[in-house]
Amino acid sequence: MNYKSRSRDERLQGVSSILTLEISGVPSKSSNRTFPWPALPFVPPTAPRTRSNDSIKFEVTLFESDEEDFLIPEYLYSWRVNHLERAISANGGRVDGLSVTVLCKPDSDSNNEETEDADHLEFNGRLVRVNETRDDEEYHLFDSGYNALSLTWDVNDDDVPSVFSVWSINMTNPLRDAPVAPTMGDRVRAAVRRALHTVMNLDPNVNELFSDHVDTSKYTDYLEMVEVPMYLSLIQKRLRSNYYTNKLSIIADMELMKENCYKYNEDGNDIFELACQVYGKFKSLVDAIEEDHTIRTEECATDAEYDGQHDLWRHLKSPHQVNRLHVMLRARNLE
Repeated sequence: MNYKSRSRDERLQGVSSILTLEISGVPSKSSNRTFPWPALPFVPPTAPRTRSNDSIKFEVTLFESDEEDFLIPEYLYSWRVNHLERAISANGGRVDGLSVTVLCKPDSDSNNEETEDADHLEFNGRLVRVNETRDDEEYHLFDSGYNALSLTWDVNDDDVPSVFSVWSINMTNPLRDAPVAPTMGDRVRAAVRRALHTVMNLDPNVNELFSDHVDTSKYTDYLEMVEVPMYLSLIQKRLRSNYYTNKLSIIADMELMKENCYKYNEDGNDIFELACQVYGKFKSLVDAIEEDHTIRTEECATDAEYDGQHDLWRHLKSPHQVNRLHVMLRARNLE
């Protein structure tokens, strides 16, 4: 997924994937709504169900781009919007002057460090206005909260405001800690690490072929055929840094490594066959691990359940750590 950069020209790499989403709630209706973003709480959809009476599902394709996310955890969205609206109310209904914090991915040239999994940096600013939806914008953006807020940075002499969506803004001093993002438990992570060690020693060629990033100076067309590279040392790094929320997330990276081998080497190639063996063995080992209970979004849904939770910002600086998403349909009508 993508995360917005403070540098407009900065292109951020995101994972290309196809997601199947289930609609669990739509914005509440309010006749006296004054904010150009969805009202809380989200309520069950009232549109007719599918013929099988199942819930409404649809697919979303995520492409590599420099655009910001439109998919975030519902509980995090609700927490941010609740605190923003409370702060506006306490400020006499005005947004100007409210102190906010935005988490941005570091620029690629910042300290010459790799930014693929880098912690997002905190930047402080002050809101200057609410941006109303323009008549010439696309219909699905009306009152969605997209680019709804303008702010100026505390450390920037440039008076030109930056524009952010409502789900990207954190109040500098929230009344309550935000819900803690779920992570893989220590016991499960240790078992997964053992499984990874097993497959890395499955064959003498595994480390040579899959340990590091493909040498693109030698295989110059690799990045033209493989959008999102994946390799074992990156998986190890992510495992050490609590990147993975559960077993499925690390299995997905191993499967991506296998699929990349197919894209570049095609079926029947020895490298692809070895990648299939590595993936198959790893998946069987990890599937056998009993997973710990993780915090579900419903358990963080109310203000009362926010009490006692702490150490949030360390988790939020790695926004990819999400176990279960309740997807919001940001539109006026569900047809």
